[in-house]
Amino acid sequence: MKARVTERRSTLLIAVVWIVAVVLSSPILVYRRQFVRPWLDHIEIWCDDTWPPVSLQSMTFLAAVLTLQQYSGMVISLALS
Repeated sequence: MKARVTERRSTLLIAVVWIVAVVLSSPILVYRRQFVRPWLDHIEIWCDDTWPPVSLQSMTFLAAVLTLQQYSGMVISLALS
């Protein structure tokens, strides 16, 4: 039997998956902030999201969803061709 997914195609699919994952997770790098609160006996450090107003947050989420939908269709068509 002939393999449907060749080594070159599988390498391409893995690369596409990694690139899409990095692109979709990149807003966290921009909107994640570290906060520090000094107490009497220790310093509290935590991270939290500092998203812009709701309209920009909605556009970022919509762009991520549409990108994921587009690339998932492309990956499926490459895998099945």
